[in-house]
Amino acid sequence: MTTTPYFDKYSRTKIQIQDLETYIGALPKNSPARTSLSRAINTLQKEADKIRNQIAELETDFLKRIVSKYHNERLEKQDLFQEGYQALLKSIDTYDPTFGVPFEAYAYIWIRKSLSQMVETQTGPVRIPDSVVRANRKANAPVHGCSFEPYEDTYIIDEPNAEELHICRETKRFLTCCIDNLDNTRRKILLKRYFTNKLIPLEEVAQEYGISREQTRLLEKSALQDIKKKLYYSKATSFRRTIH
Repeated sequence: MTTTPYFDKYSRTKIQIQDLETYIGALPKNSPARTSLSRAINTLQKEADKIRNQIAELETDFLKRIVSKYHNERLEKQDLFQEGYQALLKSIDTYDPTFGVPFEAYAYIWIRKSLSQMVETQTGPVRIPDSVVRANRKANAPVHGCSFEPYEDTYIIDEPNAEELHICRETKRFLTCCIDNLDNTRRKILLKRYFTNKLIPLEEVAQEYGISREQTRLLEKSALQDIKKKLYYSKATSFRRTIH
C-alpha cells in the first residue's frame, strides 16, 4: 500500500503546527488566545504522531528486510530492529515528497547508516564512540578512485569512463542552465540550500533572506518543479530527435 496520501497529510499537519507556533510567538505573552492555540497545536501534534506511526507500520516489512541483512552474535535482532525503527521515524520526519525521490530509497540510507554504526560501535568488548569509528574509516579508506560522503559514510567507486564523464558534464551544464534561468530569489534559495557542504535547513535559509519558512518552502518547491519540467521537456525533445 502506498504511503503517499499519508505523507501529504503529514506534511500539511506539520505546516499547520509550524504556522500556529509562529503565530503564537508573535502574540503578547498575556494574550488569552495563547491557551486555545496551544490546545490546537497539541491536538495537531497528536494527529501528526498518529500519521507518522501509520507510515512506520506500513514500512515495517521494508525495515525487517534491511535488518535481516545484519547478522552479529553480540546483537539481538530485536535490538537491531529498534535501532532501525528509530532511523525510520527520523527519515519520515525529514522526508519531502516534492523532491520526487521514493520514500524507501530515502529511508534506506538512514536505516543502513544507523544499523552500520550500531554494529561497528557496539560489537567489540568496549563501545567505540561514533566519531572514532568515522575517523578510522576515513583513515583506512583507499586513496584511489573518487569518494562521496553522504551522511558521513564513505564509499569508494571506480574511476569514471569517458562516457560517464560526458554524462556528468552535460548534466551539470543542464542543471546550471536551469538554475540560471530562475528568478533571483528562487535561484539564491536553491544555491544556499543545496550547493554548500551540507543541506541547509529551511529555517536558516528563510532567516537569511527575511521571509517565512513556508514562503521559502513554496519558492523551493516551485523552483524544483520548474527544473523537473525542463528536464522532462529535454528528454522528450531528445526522444523525438532520436526517432526522427
